[in-house]
Amino acid sequence: MFSRLQRRTWAVLAPETDHPVGRVLNNGLQWLVILNAISAVMETVDVVAIRYGSVLTLFAMISIGVLAVMLVVRVWAIPVSEPTDPMHARVAFLRRPSSVLDLLVIVPFALGVFISIPEFQTIRLLWVLHLLGFPGFEGSRQRFRTVYRRKRDDLAIAFTGTGAVALFAATLLYLVERSAQPDSFGSIPAALWWSIVTLTTVGYGDVVPMTPLGQVLGALTTIVGIAIFALPASILASGFLIEAERHPDVGECPHCGHSLVGTDGGRDHDMDDL
Repeated sequence: MFSRLQRRTWAVLAPETDHPVGRVLNNGLQWLVILNAISAVMETVDVVAIRYGSVLTLFAMISIGVLAVMLVVRVWAIPVSEPTDPMHARVAFLRRPSSVLDLLVIVPFALGVFISIPEFQTIRLLWVLHLLGFPGFEGSRQRFRTVYRRKRDDLAIAFTGTGAVALFAATLLYLVERSAQPDSFGSIPAALWWSIVTLTTVGYGDVVPMTPLGQVLGALTTIVGIAIFALPASILASGFLIEAERHPDVGECPHCGHSLVGTDGGRDHDMDDL
């Protein structure tokens, strides 16, 4: 039903491929992503843009071309993975986060080139998110998903509490400071800027309480912020610790690469044989 070329192509270009050539291509794509991020950032420096702008633009066009070709070829070859419904396989592949990200990079960049909107070309920085989707990170992604599923209720409570505290602090400062500083605290939305900056302990200093009561409330808000913004981090940390205890890293045999610990907790190899 499918050509031999399609099967070979998918064996090499499948995102989760174990083919040696496929792994080389994936690693090359990873470096291409990193270099494009550096290139897009450097293009915003006037001195670099004036001197090397044409080179950086050419590099970006070649990179996006490579990305577009790989996407088209993968869409062409993917029915091999689901022979019963080739169209469904193609649609499902295009709906993957990695494919959507590819399109979000390719389409605006192409528009920016053909209709002269340079700002659209910078959107290829989104391509950096591709690094999160590489097969080598599958174990880490799975751990993140597992921890999030287990701790999402706790995280929801923590973030809801943070939002409530920010709104409460903004309301108090609005009531206390609005007459003294109508420009900075003339409304609750305006006071929310100060509240969020204070709770996160960033402390930009562009908006500060001036009245004695406002300064007391500001100090209390800062103290509460130190405590409350540690909650999400501690919740995630506890989740990762639990996950690490349930699924500890398993050593591998330096000779054959097999796990040194079997599914029953015993050793797969006699250590004396190593």
